Amino acid sequence: MYLKLFSLVAVVTLGLANFAESDPPSITSAQPNLSTNTIAISGTGFGSVRPTVNLSTTPLTVTSFSPTAITATLPTGLNAGTYALVVTSNSPPTSSAVLDVTIGAVGPAGPMIIPVRAVC
Repeated sequence: MYLKLFSLVAVVTLGLANFAESDPPSITSAQPNLSTNTIAISGTGFGSVRPTVNLSTTPLTVTSFSPTAITATLPTGLNAGTYALVVTSNSPPTSSAVLDVTIGAVGPAGPMIIPVRAVC
């Protein structure tokens, strides 16, 4: 009787371990490489199941991944600009992280505004 009860508890406990919540994804950096047409993404919580990566609304092909790094292929002919990079962890529970990424030429810095104090 005790052995059967212990076996049942062990099976239920081990089964629930697969449904434990993982940390949500967080993107710490993204480095596009236009010569190889790839983007290297660093962060945490990407999960153990292949994540989904989108550049704005364009899905990217994930070529390698780990819980802390992703490499994906950029689309050919991508226009220079700033895009929303969205990484969705497909490990339960599914959740996403977003980072704005500038790809291509970056324009010059805008003018600096120097605050002026009025003296009365």
